[in-house]
Amino acid sequence: MKLFTLMIAFAAAALMLPLSTVADTVDPLLGAPFALRERPSFGETNAPVVVIEARSFRCQHCRQFQKSIFPTLKAEYIDTGKLRWVMLDLPEDPEKDESRFTAYARAGLRSGQYAAVEEILVENGRKPAYRLDSLLRSRDSVDFPALEAALDSAALQAELAADLAEGQQLGLKTLPTFILRKRQPDGTFLEARIDGVGDLAYFRHVLDAALKTEGAQ
Repeated sequence: MKLFTLMIAFAAAALMLPLSTVADTVDPLLGAPFALRERPSFGETNAPVVVIEARSFRCQHCRQFQKSIFPTLKAEYIDTGKLRWVMLDLPEDPEKDESRFTAYARAGLRSGQYAAVEEILVENGRKPAYRLDSLLRSRDSVDFPALEAALDSAALQAELAADLAEGQQLGLKTLPTFILRKRQPDGTFLEARIDGVGDLAYFRHVLDAALKTEGAQ
């Protein structure tokens, strides 16, 4: 049996239904509980496999993956059109000040500078959230007035709440969590999860198996 077949798990009943039977707001390329809305992503929209990475900028393992493994995966799978990678940025504790990190990430997306802002947030994930303003303001790569305007918008608060709700519906047990989904002709999804950070060889093994899988066996 193929590795991906062994790892198949349908995380929610909606995944087992044709997309016409679920809410119209569900993103047809991601499946439930992901609404059809703007979100940070890399790669071709219609790539054969999508990976949703649930992470926190405050999480040491998340930052380790971003620095040491993601660049290689991006070059080998995303930039070559095999894979779409979607970020679900979540605070480790919504009641604490680290939610400022996710707010700035969303503001970066809304102001068209997610990649530049994300790089700074990953780099400074261990620093206190109150230092973010000065850090971002000092970088030439960031248009801080545009970022600040996006940060103060009511729409951004709604997006942050939606991100958090999606994370809760996924039943995440750890960060990072990587959710691999492959859409089938009937509108259902094959899904596998990677909880935590494995090594590069493991990610390659799982992704290669996912790309070869034609359907549930």
